[in-house]
Amino acid sequence: KTLEPKHISEMQEKHRAVKKTLTRLSVTCVFNDCASTLEALHLKGIIQAVCSNSSDVEGLNAAAEELGIKSFFDGGIFTQEAVGGIRKPDPAMLNAAMKESGISLKNTVMIGDTAADRDAARNAGILFIAFVNPRYGEHSEE
Repeated sequence: KTLEPKHISEMQEKHRAVKKTLTRLSVTCVFNDCASTLEALHLKGIIQAVCSNSSDVEGLNAAAEELGIKSFFDGGIFTQEAVGGIRKPDPAMLNAAMKESGISLKNTVMIGDTAADRDAARNAGILFIAFVNPRYGEHSEE
């Protein structure tokens, strides 16, 4: 028995919905002191943004809201969709975040947990701070 286009479309939509939920759940954790650090930086007037290779900006916004940290990202939450599907290590997302925030290269720091993050910062010409994510172990080559 073959699947009709209608059924394939329905399956694809269900797959997308499950993937969005899993993406949201996979980022729904905050490491020790993360929220308090984000809050302290926010209170000092440091503009913060998220630049993620995820294509699910709705899921990232929902996760940040659930975790009570969305208000700290006054620089915005950027995904590959914001820059035409371009992913890190291309610096397009970082450049978009800096442009949107009005922040110069010399006043920008990228904190990341993958080689793509490191290379995006390098490609954008900004300082990079590596975060060793306990979920990945040593700095991921992802």
